[in-house]
Amino acid sequence: IKEVEVATISNGKIATTLDVQGRLEAYNKIALFTEVGGAVKTSKPFKKGTYFNKGEAMLRVDDTEARLNLQAQKATLMNAVAMMMPDLKIDYAESFPAWESYLTSFDVDAPIKAMPEAATQREKLFVAGRNLYTQYYSIKGVENRLSKYVLYAPFSGVLTSAAINEGAVIRTGQQLGELMATGYYEMVATVALSQLNFLKPEGVVKLYSEDSECAW
Repeated sequence: IKEVEVATISNGKIATTLDVQGRLEAYNKIALFTEVGGAVKTSKPFKKGTYFNKGEAMLRVDDTEARLNLQAQKATLMNAVAMMMPDLKIDYAESFPAWESYLTSFDVDAPIKAMPEAATQREKLFVAGRNLYTQYYSIKGVENRLSKYVLYAPFSGVLTSAAINEGAVIRTGQQLGELMATGYYEMVATVALSQLNFLKPEGVVKLYSEDSECAW
């Protein structure tokens, strides 16, 4: 009796190994620039390798001068509204209470509130003739610019380069460094034409490196 070795066949998917070469890079990586100028303050060392969470303040630019300028513009607007009130009470008495409430609650240290809506076109032109709308929107623009004195991390990541130190005076448009997200990477690799049949768009693959035991 002849004896032979046998094996039970189990049909299934077989993983294919392809040799590819490429460089693993961060999926999100951005250069950091400033839209304003001034002296810099940081809560953490602004150096290569420092990690920041999403939404965390990376650095602050001294906004003392800009804030005082904003308060001065608000005070000018408040004065213009106060000077308009006597004529408004005579010509547009129905709108006087709304403007009186607006003037009473006006605070130069708080974000500016929207001005009362004009009841008629004549009243709108009356207010516009005193340059109030121009001053209001100018203040809104300064408030928006004031928010740019703090640089927040758009995503969680680490600094891969840093071009400034705390206390330095920066100028508008200056590059501050580069932030790289951690956890998401991409790799551009070439594959032999004869092996393209093993790959499909949106397919799932695992990457193994000869220099590391980890798999991605």
